[in-house]
Order: sequence, then structure tokens, then C-alpha cells
Amino acid sequence: MITVWSTKGARFTKADELRDEKIPRTAHDCGLDEAKVHFFGDSVAVVYGHERAVGKDAAQPSAKVCQVWTDTWLKRDGTWQVIASHDNRVECK
Repeated sequence: MITVWSTKGARFTKADELRDEKIPRTAHDCGLDEAKVHFFGDSVAVVYGHERAVGKDAAQPSAKVCQVWTDTWLKRDGTWQVIASHDNRVECK
């Protein structure tokens, strides 16, 4: 089972994430500022980076939102899958 932590500290499942992805988005001016990958052998990788968007927060539709994240990937039967993910909001620079 994948473990995902939201920027608000809540844990949610893969089914929760897939359901959330179907909700219409109003974010714009999105950007991936950095992403780095570190491999551990042939079957584990950790990817981390930071990104930004405007309007991602429904409570503040014109606010710029920035976050850092870490995803852990595992290669199973020749396919890479995310097995853990963590996002954290940070101050936009």
C-alpha cells in the first residue's frame, strides 16, 4: 500500500489520490523548479524537488503556493511505482 502525506499533515491512500485528481483544478502559472533523482541499486529511487502554482489553494485562489516533495519509487516486475510520497508547503521565494 502506498503511503502519501498531504501538505496539511493528513495521510491518504492511492484511491484518495486518484479521486482527488478527478476534481477540476483552477491552478495556473505552475512550474517544476527542480527535481533530482538518486538511485539505490537497480530497483529503488528517491526523487525530490520543489514546485509552485497560483490558485492551487481553494481558500485563497490568487495565492502563490510553493511546496517541496519527496517520492520513493520501487521497480516491480519491470515497472516503476511510487511507494511513498511526502509534500510540504514552504515559503515562496
